[in-house]
Amino acid sequence: MKLSDSSRARIENDLLAYARFHGVRVGEESRSIGQVPQRTSLLNVFKSKSMTAAIIAIMLVAGGGTSYAAQGAVPGDALYVVKTEVNENVQSAFAISNEAEARLQARLAEERLEEAEELATRGELTAEASADISTRLQAHADEVQKRSAKAEAEGNHESSATVRASLEGSFRAHADVLADLNTRVAGNDGSALITNIRTYADSAATAQATATLDASTDVRGDVDATITRADNLIADVEAKVADAGSEVSAEAHARAEVKLAEAVSAQAEAKASFRAEAYQAAYTSVQAAIRIANEVSTMIESMLRLHIDVNVGADAGIDGVRDVHVKTDSRPDSETESQTESNADTNPGADNDNESSADVEVDATTDTSVDTDVIDADAKTDTSVRSDLAI
Repeated sequence: MKLSDSSRARIENDLLAYARFHGVRVGEESRSIGQVPQRTSLLNVFKSKSMTAAIIAIMLVAGGGTSYAAQGAVPGDALYVVKTEVNENVQSAFAISNEAEARLQARLAEERLEEAEELATRGELTAEASADISTRLQAHADEVQKRSAKAEAEGNHESSATVRASLEGSFRAHADVLADLNTRVAGNDGSALITNIRTYADSAATAQATATLDASTDVRGDVDATITRADNLIADVEAKVADAGSEVSAEAHARAEVKLAEAVSAQAEAKASFRAEAYQAAYTSVQAAIRIANEVSTMIESMLRLHIDVNVGADAGIDGVRDVHVKTDSRPDSETESQTESNADTNPGADNDNESSADVEVDATTDTSVDTDVIDADAKTDTSVRSDLAI
């Protein structure tokens, strides 16, 4: 179903009439709708100059399901412009506070990063796609910082701390996943994007480091609320890591637990500082806990979504070694399976069932060619790529 122009206009007029009649309470005052600064109306979103003739044509052909179908689009897809120029503008129209807009823009930044990872797994993260995603990502990051600063100025320190710290953790995790995929999968050209993502993460970290509670009228309450938010986040991530134990490698799971322990430690420091009434120190520590927990959460989600194993840790792996495992599970009716190996010694004793893997040892200080297993199978073959990466 889709609304006609006349129906859409009538609904909007009814809503505006209701708002004018009842007024809008802002702070201690009650104002009419005409006195309140207006966001872009839904009708104007659909009449925006940015909506090209191509979008209109697509929506006319596909009907009301176009908006829903566009949610899975990535750069290069026909519906991607509907996703970014229509769907996301509508979401922004409903974000009626600085806090809500900051959280929305942080989520949209995550969406851009997930799109980049999806393209990278296909070997389609071209320089053009990387530049497009980087431009959009910077716009989201800038809006997050602006809205978070405004929320903080309004006294909402808990929200601004959570959003900034979470975004930094997401940026760092996605940058490491993309760096691995950019190296392992042929056809990718995402180096500039990865550099930019890490720059955005550093910017978020700087914003956290310089954030203070001076303007707050309830410092204790702000820090207490932030610590509570971090407690809930850490509990959620602990459950997520536990549930992923059977779906990722033992090494990746162990490193995720070690990294999560850092978040727990930072949270303990925050609580200790809070009890000592050192509120600024507590505020800094709890942001670190949120960042680390969100980094682990993002990494686990990426592993499960992309079917890869990522070692979560501070070093480059055990003795600087990274292992790449390409695993293919073929169904009984799959046709042919061919293996291409470059710069590798073939192991005559390798198991030749429905699974083939290449173990590659790469010294961290030297450039070494990477073994790759290429499996040709029919459309019913379920292929998953598993790689170990230290962050």
